[in-house]
Amino acid sequence: MFTGCSQLASVDVSFTDWNSTDATTNWLSGVAASGTFTCPSELPDIRGVNNIPEGWIKKGKFFSSTLCFTAAQANSTVRLDKVGSPDAVSLETSTDGSTWTDYAWTNKTGSTLTLANINDKVYVRAKTENQTISKNTSNYYKFVMTGKIAASGSI
Repeated sequence: MFTGCSQLASVDVSFTDWNSTDATTNWLSGVAASGTFTCPSELPDIRGVNNIPEGWIKKGKFFSSTLCFTAAQANSTVRLDKVGSPDAVSLETSTDGSTWTDYAWTNKTGSTLTLANINDKVYVRAKTENQTISKNTSNYYKFVMTGKIAASGSI
């Protein structure tokens, strides 16, 4: 499909498995030596001209794993706190679903996110793929909210 496209340095796909057909045979042969391959996180990281090119970064799509908080009352707030000493997790937030910033921590308290108007939204997602958090009940994260907030999705 893209054989010999030496300037191609970015591919974005939506499939979640490398099927047994010949659809991707040599499809990325001769592309740029480095680039970004964006795909659903569950797509196996298999390298080569039939899959993800060697030297490229695999970047997962996270919108299926995004938590959304929507204000049902003006000036509602949401914050993530650490209880005990949970495994480290890197998060990022967005108010528009496309521009993301690192979620800031001060010791065990996360930054407070204020939803100034009714229907304002804040999205939270894992910054990197395959982060795991221990299920130890004395070491965990919890969301602390004020006002009225509707939550949807998951991390």
